[in-house]
Amino acid sequence: MIKGNFGDFSNQIGKLIDGYKGRMDALVQTATFDLFETIVKRTPGPGNSIQKKPAPGTPTGFLRGSWYVSIGSDSGASKGRPDPSGGVTIASINAGLSKAKAGDTIYFLNAAKYALRLEFGFVGTDSLGRTYNQAPRSFVRSSAAEFPKILAEAAQRIAAKA
Repeated sequence: MIKGNFGDFSNQIGKLIDGYKGRMDALVQTATFDLFETIVKRTPGPGNSIQKKPAPGTPTGFLRGSWYVSIGSDSGASKGRPDPSGGVTIASINAGLSKAKAGDTIYFLNAAKYALRLEFGFVGTDSLGRTYNQAPRSFVRSSAAEFPKILAEAAQRIAAKA
């Protein structure tokens, strides 16, 4: 049987674990923000090379301004707003992620009803009788495909701060 005072050792291990937890939280926040920022910037809208010409009735950046983040559950809090540059939306996402911790479920949602049609395309007649042959834009899927790279870059930035 080993006997002794292991209080100091235990405290040191506890501090080490707390430090790693803090870095994991920072990694979750940083990598998630970087991914979501990429998606917002790629979302079709004014001044964006993805959108060749504004969709009828929506040249305001409403789709870009309709992104929101929620931690733990889909709060359904956003109704969307015009945000041509995406700057207000990105700042809101950053604030929303500031409380995220490793292990949290983080929702990234778009309140615009037509977001899925732009992401995946739409061929056919809609409920109002309008006919479309709209190609997919893939702004979410193309960004998500880059997540391993985004995560690695975020980990390097976090490690450089340690």
